[in-house]
Amino acid sequence: MTIQWEGQPVAAQPGQSLAAALWAAGIRDLGGADEPARGLYCGAGHCFACRAVVDGVHGVRTCMVPARDGLRAEREPGAVRPPDDHAVPAPALDAPSSLSAKGVAGGPGAAAAMGAAAARAVAAHRPQAGQALTPASVPEGGSGPHIAILGAGPAGLAAASVLAEAGARVTVVDEAAQPGGALRLVDAERAEALAAQARDAGARILCGVSAWGVYPAWRLALASVDPGASHTPAEVAADALILATGAVQLPLALPGWTLPGVVAPWGALHLLRSGALRHGTRVAVVGLDRATLAAARLLQAAAVALVAVVPPGSSALIHPAPPGLTDGLPLVTGRAAFGFVGGRRLEAVRTGAPDGSQSEDVPADLAVAGAGLAPLTEAAQLAGLPVHRVADLVGFVPLHGPSLETALAGLYVAGGATGGEDADVAVAEGRRAATACAAAHGLLAEPETAEAAATAELAAARSRAAAADPAAGARSAEVARLWTARTLTGH
Repeated sequence: MTIQWEGQPVAAQPGQSLAAALWAAGIRDLGGADEPARGLYCGAGHCFACRAVVDGVHGVRTCMVPARDGLRAEREPGAVRPPDDHAVPAPALDAPSSLSAKGVAGGPGAAAAMGAAAARAVAAHRPQAGQALTPASVPEGGSGPHIAILGAGPAGLAAASVLAEAGARVTVVDEAAQPGGALRLVDAERAEALAAQARDAGARILCGVSAWGVYPAWRLALASVDPGASHTPAEVAADALILATGAVQLPLALPGWTLPGVVAPWGALHLLRSGALRHGTRVAVVGLDRATLAAARLLQAAAVALVAVVPPGSSALIHPAPPGLTDGLPLVTGRAAFGFVGGRRLEAVRTGAPDGSQSEDVPADLAVAGAGLAPLTEAAQLAGLPVHRVADLVGFVPLHGPSLETALAGLYVAGGATGGEDADVAVAEGRRAATACAAAHGLLAEPETAEAAATAELAAARSRAAAADPAAGARSAEVARLWTARTLTGH
């Protein structure tokens, strides 16, 4: 297929996003003529770094739009004038680096874009060219309650299967082009199996759809991600809601991290899974968290040249890798990464001794940089749920009980949004939340037996996760403590 970029034809492959097709064609810098260089960063639609004008609509996240024949895209008009010299200065090695204070994977240019992006999102439910929105809807057929699930990752899909099999009418909403969440990037076969099971059970899965509003009793206000999409419900009304919104990648904000070519772990896997990375691409990995090292292993197994895995410069927010996770990887010892160097794209990773001496550049075409994951809680906060800072977790967690219930009637949470990174735990949480929801609506013949089985499944999954990562067990215990304290005090 052929897309149009700035009036020029660009070849694209089926299954590629617009961002991946541009990357494969050598187009890295999506910044306007009068703004700093920027390009694909998170690969998950969280940061707006890869935004462009698509079919005349501004602020579209190119990583979320599937490439399609005839699609027209161009750079946004520049809004910020960069210095005359576009090269990123070599980072100084005489001071420790630190993470950005942002609570989300902001990506280059995200803060400046968010105000306008939010305004566009609020208006996006109105029909635009090529987009036909339908009234509020529920799945046809059946007389059971309608349950909405926000997020089609492993937790959301597992919950959908349980509820649909129990007789509920189920709608799953996700803004990615395909279901599976981050699991699709790591284990596509398992992600597809979970999606197929949910569909076979009768769940309706709406992909490429953003929820820009969450309202009580429960309603989701929706908008299409792709300006060329059609027939998206403007609203979904449900009897109960499960928030399975997943996690967000924390940026490793070293000097030069906004250069095109520096990506978060899921951004790298987004390119890998779409066939946008060429054989021999030189990849350097900066970070020792579980998500970054998982991406490193998948890249190492692919036809790219994994040249180095480098610990980041010291920071109180960056913890050592759990034992065994770096085995077999080209881990650099005695040195640390202090920044990224290049002009309008990445050229090298700047490294040095831990004390800031002995500067040395590692040439790279792609740098994967990460500082871990944090629960994605915006939808929970829109719904009115309190969130709490949890020890050993760089982020906040929606307050929830042992059955994944919340203080708000008919609202449940599950998966990465609760602070876990393990897919088995996410599936078990999705099933536990769905079982509690099904029991509350009288859909189970033997609710006590079903809930006991779901509880046992979740306990086993969490036990396995804690054995591999003791911090996972500490996080679960902290959330349980917070819930118990709330129950006792009524606050």
